[in-house]
Amino acid sequence: MSYRDWKAVYIDKSKTFETWQAEFDARSKADENSALRQRGRAIIEDLTAGRLPTAASNAKVAVGALNDKNDPTYEKRDEYAKRYYEHAQEGKGTFVKNVARNSGMSEKAIEKIFEHVFIKEHQLRSGVRRFDSDYEMAESFRRLSEGKGIQAHDMILLRHEWLELGLMNRYGYDYDTAHRITERKYNYDVALTKWQKERGV
Repeated sequence: MSYRDWKAVYIDKSKTFETWQAEFDARSKADENSALRQRGRAIIEDLTAGRLPTAASNAKVAVGALNDKNDPTYEKRDEYAKRYYEHAQEGKGTFVKNVARNSGMSEKAIEKIFEHVFIKEHQLRSGVRRFDSDYEMAESFRRLSEGKGIQAHDMILLRHEWLELGLMNRYGYDYDTAHRITERKYNYDVALTKWQKERGV
């Protein structure tokens, strides 16, 4: 017996299987055709084809409130990033599920990206430690987690981290080497700078 038959028979006896199936299919179709899903698929297709996606023309984008004008010393942004990383670490399960749902990537992949960015220690130039918290990355992960205002460079960040950790795990590259190789295909900084210039940030 399929799961859908089982649920119709044993869980919700107020409806026939045909009625339950029709409602289920309608909800699934609506979800698959949602603007967020379509945008996510379009971005992934562009990245797969080696193109740099552009933000949807009708997307409502909330530019971060902190910038070089109101935070010239970067002190506020550093503090925000530190707090966001701590918040993400405390809510790993919810974070992984949300980012997977909003990006179209699997929870397994997002969990590995999460561990790579927020948890694991790496051999860096200053020693073995976690990555420093970063304001722009925190904002990208926030949008990906909330599912609001997701930008092309946010998706590029996920692809960058996924390829980078894959190179480190499969071929034993150190972080610097894996990072340089990954930037040839998924360059987060270039995409971020392009986005900022387009908005006069």
